[in-house]
Amino acid sequence: MWYLRIFFGNNISKPKETNVMMPTIEIIPSDMEIPEAPSWAARINELLHDEEYQHFIASVALVYEARGHKVLVTGTRVKFLENCAKLCGDSAISITGETKDRDGLINEILIGNKNILFSYHQISFRGGFNK
Repeated sequence: MWYLRIFFGNNISKPKETNVMMPTIEIIPSDMEIPEAPSWAARINELLHDEEYQHFIASVALVYEARGHKVLVTGTRVKFLENCAKLCGDSAISITGETKDRDGLINEILIGNKNILFSYHQISFRGGFNK
């Protein structure tokens, strides 16, 4: 990388941070165990298809919503995200790669009609929202 400094110099310009939110991340213990399976992916699949686990995640999201928070739950399994959103009722939405009107759904969060978002992790982490 020394050759870049020779070409560009030692002055580094950084833009001012804007439109950034520092999230609060909490680790919430549960008594649930990751099921036995032949591979890590199979173990995660078993856990995410477990109705008790889905109810646990949905109930945690609802508790935080009741405390006045906006809640983001990310994941990699579409059915898990959709099921958890259904369990949360009218206050939640799910956005995955199959979602047609992402901007309209995000607007529901922004204007306060919905407070819980279940989103496929690549969409929420890579800027898949236009707002």
